[in-house]
Parts: sequence; structure tokens; C-alpha cells
Amino acid sequence: GCSLHLLWLKTKSSRMRNYRNPTPGQVFLMGAVAKTGATVMTYPMLLVKSRLQAESSHTSFHYKGTWDAVYHITKTEGIGAFYKGMQTKLVQSVFASALMFTIKEELDKLVRAAMRKSIKV
Repeated sequence: GCSLHLLWLKTKSSRMRNYRNPTPGQVFLMGAVAKTGATVMTYPMLLVKSRLQAESSHTSFHYKGTWDAVYHITKTEGIGAFYKGMQTKLVQSVFASALMFTIKEELDKLVRAAMRKSIKV
């Protein structure tokens, strides 16, 4: 999830390089879009992983493996089941991630400016 998120952000970031210094608002938006895309793409895998981990020896039904879990979830609950609860995850993580990337970019700017000043002296 995280590496996909960073890849997505780098792609968006490289397209934004036309803007020499993206504003904090632009960086926040790029971070939010990147995290949303990464979450939408990885959430189904996390759901399957959670279902497999939640199986207990006390239940009568057991998945035979990952693909069996995907098959049974699709057959019994439909494709939408892979995205149940994703709204909560999006609200929880998108804002935090976008804020984190905005702060990171602003700190990078400060460090680069400080380094340029120290080199000139």
C-alpha cells in the first residue's frame, strides 16, 4: 500500500514540476489523490487478508487459501463486498496522509533553502 502510494505521489509530483514550487494546497491535493488511489487499489487485498486472519478454529467454514477466499467472497457477497468499510478507511487515512506529505514538502523546502544559504557563505 505504502509503496503504491509513494509511486502514485511521485507520478503526480513529476507532472506538477511544471509548477516550480507547488503550493501547500497543491501538495495536499496530490497527497490526497495518491492515498485515495492507493487505498482503492489495495483495499480488496487487505479485506481478504483480514478475512483469512479472522478465521478461527471454532467456525465451521474455512477458506482453503487466498484465491478460495476471493472466490467465495465474490460468489456469496458480490464484488461490492471487497469495498465494505472502505469509506471509514478513506476518511481515516487520506487526510492524515495528505497532511503528512504537505508537511514533508514544506520541510524539504526549508532544508533546501537553509542548505543554499550555508553554501553561499
